[in-house]
This record gives sequence, structure tokens and C-alpha cells, in this order.
Amino acid sequence: MEREGMEYSLSRIVIIMLLFLLIYGASLLPPVLFTYYLSPPIYLLPFVLVLDFYLFVFSAVFLTGGIVRLLRIKYKEGEYRLTLKNPQVFKWVLFQTLYFPIAMLLYLLHAYALKEIHIKLCGAKVGKGVTIGGLITDPCLFEVGDYTIIGGLCTILSHSGERGKVIFKKVKIGKRCLVGENSTILCGAKMEDGSILGASSLLPKNKVLKAGKVYGGVPARKIK
Repeated sequence: MEREGMEYSLSRIVIIMLLFLLIYGASLLPPVLFTYYLSPPIYLLPFVLVLDFYLFVFSAVFLTGGIVRLLRIKYKEGEYRLTLKNPQVFKWVLFQTLYFPIAMLLYLLHAYALKEIHIKLCGAKVGKGVTIGGLITDPCLFEVGDYTIIGGLCTILSHSGERGKVIFKKVKIGKRCLVGENSTILCGAKMEDGSILGASSLLPKNKVLKAGKVYGGVPARKIK
């Protein structure tokens, strides 16, 4: 009987853990040094800790994005067996280990400008005048056109786990589109220019929303 769970590799798990330790440890270095050299009195310490938090966020955005770009930690479209011995799956797990913690933090903070910088560093193609309120799980397989709005609490996934395999497929959103709040877009889906996905909708895998049309529901269907 074929295994359906992830197959692990001890050596690659160690590599992932060490890289996480190095990158996030380095991200904590600026706030730690700032507090150490400032040596604030106790009544100023809460405010200094808030500044430390922002220093950490800025450091993590540029360090994780920079390392992803420098080491070219990007995975390609395709269908792969769910094992760390596969190079594409290994890159995916490594990418998510570095990217996801700070991506979730930016998502919770609604830090739109920093989020855009981060996903661009991590391989996303983002047009001008875009608002990204949701969570992009796979920026290296994500493309969005000019003046599109992605509402808050949205999730856009470019991967799917199925029966012992993982599928990577790009999500493309065109120009002047609208993704309603709390919607989910699955891998391989495409929104043509000017299309609208209503709030709390589910756009299934590989489905195409036609230009200028309005869709909504679970799963999304044309409503206007």
C-alpha cells in the first residue's frame, strides 16, 4: 500500500532547522544590540521593546527574502511525490520554513507595504497599485496585475497535497480584479482582467473566472 504522508530525511531536516536558526537568529540581533547599548531605564523598557519588535520585523523581512532570492529557494510547477528526498519538495519545505512565520506576522499586522516587499523578494510578480490584504502562501507561484485588490482574511494557495503527492501550480490574478474578504483561491486558478470574486467564496483548483464577470459562493459560480 502506497504511503500518503510526508517521507522525511534526517539530514535535510537538520539543514532546514539550521538555516531557520541562522536567519531568525540574525533577525533578532539588531533589536538585542539596540536594547543592550541603549540600556533604558525600567519605565522606558516597554516602549523600547515595541521598537525592538519592529526592528525584528524589518530585519526578518529583508533577511528571509534576501536569502530566498540569493539561494534561489524556489520550486517549480508540477506534481511530486511527498518526500524530502525530492528536490522540489525539499525547496518547498525550506521555503515555507523561512517565509511563513514572518508572512503570518505581516498578515496579522496588516502591514501591506512590507508584505508586498516581502512577497516580491520571495518571487511574486506584483503589478502597480495593488492592495494585498490576504495571505499568499506561495509567492514564487503567484502573479497579480495592476490595481487589483485582495481583501483581508483571504488565502491564496499555489500548492495542494493529494494522496502522497504535492501539486504546485501558479495562481494568476489579472488587472483591476477584486477578491472579496475571507475568500480562498486554490492552486492553478486564474482570474482574468476585471473579474470579481465575492466575499467568503471558494475558487476551486484550475478554475478560470472570465474577464469582467462576477462570481461568488462555495464553490464559486457566475452570479452576474
